[in-house]
Amino acid sequence: MQYDMHSLNVVIEFHVRLMESDEPSTFLNHCLDQIVKRIGQDIHMGGLALNAREAGSELDIDGPFDKYVSGVIVFDITFRTRANDPYTRV
Repeated sequence: MQYDMHSLNVVIEFHVRLMESDEPSTFLNHCLDQIVKRIGQDIHMGGLALNAREAGSELDIDGPFDKYVSGVIVFDITFRTRANDPYTRV
């Protein structure tokens, strides 16, 4: 059986409100690490994907006194479908 390989970029965006005692950059890196860790627990997405890898990230801290931080992380998901399958054609 022949397969067609595909790649899908998934962008996860997050916004977090900080507590008074939180250091923005430390907390933002912790959030990013938690997302990467969770995706890494099942890189096959329950059998739907061949691989999932981090393709980049961007973190945003507006200022040292800002109560909100945000970030974006991109994952590259590799999967395959049966060749010439009319249900998976794009």
